Amino acid sequence: MRPRIQSTARVQMQMEHVPQLVLFADMLGFGTLSEKGDAFIDVTFDVIDLLRPLTDHVTVAKRRRQDWFIGFHSAVTQITLRERKRLGNHSVISFSDSVFITGAELGVLKCASALMRLCIWKHIPVRMGLGWGSWIELHFGSSMFPARRQHAAQFYGSGVTSAYHAEHKGGKGLRIFVHPGAAKQLGASKHIIPLPPGEETALATHEVNYGRRTHQGRLGELRTLQNLKDTVKEMSGGAKKEVAHYIATQSALNRMEADIDKRR
Repeated sequence: MRPRIQSTARVQMQMEHVPQLVLFADMLGFGTLSEKGDAFIDVTFDVIDLLRPLTDHVTVAKRRRQDWFIGFHSAVTQITLRERKRLGNHSVISFSDSVFITGAELGVLKCASALMRLCIWKHIPVRMGLGWGSWIELHFGSSMFPARRQHAAQFYGSGVTSAYHAEHKGGKGLRIFVHPGAAKQLGASKHIIPLPPGEETALATHEVNYGRRTHQGRLGELRTLQNLKDTVKEMSGGAKKEVAHYIATQSALNRMEADIDKRR
C-alpha cells in the first residue's frame, strides 16, 4: 500500500519578466558554524522576539555563533513585516543562511538598510547585494512522506543573479553592495554611494548607505552611525580570520557619515 502523504503545500506561478530591484542577504561565517557541527540549535524561539521594539537592539547581548542562524531569520521576518507597506507586492524567500527579497524599490532599499542595522546590533555578521533585472517565480512546494521529504523553491532571473554576484564579488565587510545595473536604475539616489577607488568591480560599483535615516535628522543619523561603529568594534574583539571584514566595515561607516554631511 502506498504511504499516505502527511502534508502538502504547492504553488505554481509564472510572473512577467518585469525588471525589479532584488536583495540578496547572506550570513558570514555560516560555513564555520556548520563545520562545528552538531551543536543543538533551539528553533522554538518565542514569537515575542519578532515583536520586540527595534529600540532594544543596542542592548542585545553578544550572541554566540550558534545563535546567528535563528537571529538572522528572526530579523528577516521582523523587518519584512515592518516594511510590508513600502514593499507592496513582494516576495521573501529564505533558505539555509540566506534570503532573497524583492518588491517596490523604496521598500527593498529600506529593508536592506534596516536588516543590516538590526543584524549588526544583534552581532550577526551579514553581507548583502542589490541587483536589478527579471524575477520569475515558477514553483514552490513541499511533499512529506514517512521516508521522503521533497521541498521546491524554483525561481530565477537576471535580478537574482546580479544580486548574488554583487554580494559575492563586492568586497569585504558588513556592507550592501550594488550591482552596476541596480546603481544605474537608482541613479542619484541618496541611499547609495560609489565604492572607493580600488574596490569597484565589474559586478559592484556602489554600496548602500545604511546609516541614512532621514526621518531622524542629522543628529539621529550620527547617533545611529556611532552605535553601529561601537557595535562593530565589539564584534571585532573576538575575531581572528574575519578581522579584515570589520576593518572594511569601519571604513565604510566613516564614508557613510561623510556622505550624510556632504548631502546636508
